[in-house]
Amino acid sequence: MGRLRRFARAKVYVNDAEQSFSDGDVPAFITHGTTVLPLRTLADSLQALVRWDNKNMTVSLYKPNVHMFVVKDLIKQDGGYTMKYPFGGVTRGDKLDFVVFAQIDNLKTNVSSFKISIKTPSGNDAVDPIEQPVTQSRRKHLAAVAI
Repeated sequence: MGRLRRFARAKVYVNDAEQSFSDGDVPAFITHGTTVLPLRTLADSLQALVRWDNKNMTVSLYKPNVHMFVVKDLIKQDGGYTMKYPFGGVTRGDKLDFVVFAQIDNLKTNVSSFKISIKTPSGNDAVDPIEQPVTQSRRKHLAAVAI
């Protein structure tokens, strides 16, 4: 673990997983009894968003609540949608289409894109993650859904 100049380094664990720092990052360290953490690494491990305001020299951290519902099929009725088949286990090698509903609370910054990834029980990617930009029409839909 060692030292950073005259400060003792600190290990950082998030959900029992030790966080690593690249060579260019300042690692966590202890000064005057206080542990100082690199915010970007901490935010990434918590799946939070970081925004830097250079003019005011201010950093903001946003941790939205994300609720996702995954279904195999929908029924459109009475101006809304009903989930027909909840998404469950998938047999290895099977391929299927599905729909993702996402509700995001406490997000006070603009969304420019969204990313969907599917993980195996061991934490590996089951398929390549898909990232899509949020277009103006999607942004209006997202605002309408959030109300």
